[in-house]
Formats: sequence, C-alpha cells, structure tokens
Amino acid sequence: MNEMLPPSLNNIDKISPEYRKQDIEVFWERLGGYPLGFGLPGMKRGFWRPPEYMMERFALPELTFGSMAVQSPPDEQSAEAYRNHYRTRLQMLREHGCNYVSPLTARDIHIAYPKGVNHKAVERFADALVSDLSDFTKKPIAATPPIEYSSIEDAISKLHAQSAQMVVFIMNNERTAYHDIAYKQKWRVKHITQKVFCDKYQNESRWGRKKGFVTMNALDVLQLMDAVPYSTQQFGQYQAQLVIDVGHNRRQFALSLSLISSKGVQPLREKTRVYEKGDHQHDTINPSILKDCIVELIESVMGRRVPPIESLLILRDGEFRELQNGRYKEVKGVNDAMDVLQKRQLIAANATIHLVDYRKSTNKTVRLWELTEDGNVENPLEGIAVYLNSKKSVLTTTGISTLRQGTAQPVTLTRNGQCPDIRLPTQSVFEGAQFNWSSPQVAQSHTLGIKC
Repeated sequence: MNEMLPPSLNNIDKISPEYRKQDIEVFWERLGGYPLGFGLPGMKRGFWRPPEYMMERFALPELTFGSMAVQSPPDEQSAEAYRNHYRTRLQMLREHGCNYVSPLTARDIHIAYPKGVNHKAVERFADALVSDLSDFTKKPIAATPPIEYSSIEDAISKLHAQSAQMVVFIMNNERTAYHDIAYKQKWRVKHITQKVFCDKYQNESRWGRKKGFVTMNALDVLQLMDAVPYSTQQFGQYQAQLVIDVGHNRRQFALSLSLISSKGVQPLREKTRVYEKGDHQHDTINPSILKDCIVELIESVMGRRVPPIESLLILRDGEFRELQNGRYKEVKGVNDAMDVLQKRQLIAANATIHLVDYRKSTNKTVRLWELTEDGNVENPLEGIAVYLNSKKSVLTTTGISTLRQGTAQPVTLTRNGQCPDIRLPTQSVFEGAQFNWSSPQVAQSHTLGIKC
C-alpha cells in the first residue's frame, strides 16, 4: 500500500516507541477514568511492566562461515555491540566466503536487459555483480555478454539458445513480464524492474553510490545458487524446523524445511515447496494431504544414508487448525507423517518433536519498548522474550541495534499439548531468524522457514 503514496508519506506508518507511547496515553486520557462505563472497573494508570522472572534475553548464536571461520556472539548485550556484530557479517562473508557452495552450481551468470537501457551501465553492473559473487563463493564466477531484447519472448528465445541456468533479468514494462520469466521457465532468475535499474544508473559514471545495490542483488543470486552464506550449529535446541503456511487466498499451502545435520554429514539445507489446496473455503489443510506432503518434502531433503532427525520444531503460521468439530485436525496429519517418517528411519524413534503456533502479527498486537535510566523511550534489544503465561511468549527478533524506524513488532508463539516448554521454541525461533542472508547487516524479522 505504501508504494502508492508520494515519497513524503512513505514512512507515515513508522511510529517510534516514544510517539506511540504518547499517543496511547492521550487516547486513554480522553476516554476518562471509566472508559468501560460507570460501575465497571476502571483502568490502571501506566503500562504493564513484566517482572524479571517473565523475561529472558537470548544471546546471538555463533555463526560459521567458509573455512570454518567463526563469528562469536558479542561480549556484551548492548545496542552498539549488536550493531557492530551485524555489520561484521558481510565483512566476514567477503573475507572467508560462504559456509557451503554446491559444486554443481552454475558458474555463468546471464543478464538480459530491454532496449533503451544504457548498455555500458549494464556491463559495469554485470562486472561488479560477478566480482561480489566470486568474493562470496571463493570460486570463479563469470558473466556472459549481456543480452539486449525487444520483447519478453525475444529475451526468452535468446536465453534458451545460450542454455542459461542462472539469469539476472531486467524486466521491461510488459504486463506479463514477471509471470513469464518467473513461472514459465526452468532457469533460476533474479528479476530487477527497468525503473529500479534506471533510477540507480541514470548517471553511469557515478559508480560509487551503486555498490550497495549491486551487493544486495549479489546476495539474492547467491541464494539462488543454493549457497549457504553462514550457518549455526542448531536451531536452539532443535536440529530442524518445519514451517506450515496457507496462502492468503487459501488456494495453496507451503511447507519449508530447514535442517542442520547433527553429525556434520551435510551443511544446512533448506527446501520450500508449494502445494495446491483443494478446499478454498477455509484455512484448514486436509490432514491426509498434509501428511503426504510432509513425508514427500522430508524424504526429498534427507536423501539416503543420512542420520535421522533427532529433534524437530514444527511451526504453523497462524495456528494449527481444526474443522467440523475436530473431525479434520491438522495436528493429526502432522503426527501421522511423523509415524511414517519414523518407520522409514528418517526421524529417530525417540526424537523430540514440538508443535507451536507462530503469529507474525495478531489482532491484539503486542508492542514492547524500554525506558532508559534518563527517561527516554526506545526499542528493546533483539532477542528479548516475554512469557505472557506458561503457553505463550512474545519475542523481539528485530530491535534497537538495526531498526531505524518505527516500533519493533515482535512475533507471538503459542505451544500446544505436544510442547512442554515454550522457552525452547522461543530460543529456536530467535536463532532461526539469524539467517538474514539477503541483508546481513540488519536483523531479520522471521525465522528462516517463515521467510522462505
């Protein structure tokens, strides 16, 4: 929605903690002492402040880059220490390279651009892009001569003639451009709109200001190459996370598995698949279909002769649903899938398997902020959890160290009967949110599977 606003209003919804607090106080003052009506309970003044026993601060995890180089967590939990830690991630990636790069990945990058775009600007962009990719992978990456096209069909034809596998596509203004290049082709594609590219390269000689743009695109291409820029030892106390999500139109649902081998056999692996959802009337996924899809996804990721998964956190974006008075239970589909996978020895017989509802936002949005000793109001640090009760936690995945605008919006986690301790999933989600591969210098809002 904000893309339709003039630039002066783009950040109108980014309210800082200080002004948010003031607005809330003014709102309740206007309602008076008995906003619910006379004879009913009044409102306590001030804001709720959780006691220490209801709070926990998670430290940033240790990250592993190429050549087993390690970025240790900062010595102190402060905004400046965390800010320096995030800023160092990109530097570590340049110095030591990715934690893992597939030996089968394509080493040639094809670039297509529409007529009318400055050819020299495209060439310089291509040279800078492959230079970054070579730094990140520590392998020779090359760009083929950029392809100029007159139409999307012309570009597709020329790319097929070159047997392109990895494509950076500068899209023209044809209405079907994105759909035709993203969903109808077998190549892996990073798309850039013509408007964005031309805005960045109106003056091709002012190259110094374009480095950040090139690097952000290189990081996206890096992930298309199935590279793992950096990794952790585990997702908190879990070896893997499985995310289940239903699309907004209820016509598809997605599964995403993030797995770190407990025996060091293979690096971190992540795979996301989207499936058609037969019933569009509600969010509930048919448990039989869910079971089959989970089994198929985990089998495709695990392969053969790999040690079974010993601990798994399963996150349902929103909540695990039921339909027709419990006749259709998504939890049953999940449990049936676990039974099949245990029989096939892909999940250990005594594996720890926890199920948790994951809410990116709620109707009753919870906001957190901190009061400093001098009375200032500011965002909390990343990794602060507040346990509202024995079942529910609120977690700040982003915070003061890198959040420059607005108030941090935490995620809310709720355990069900198959998770005895909400603290374990809360830590796992925070550590899973450290895979901010597209923007290493800032904190990421969601765990890896939710992001994918």
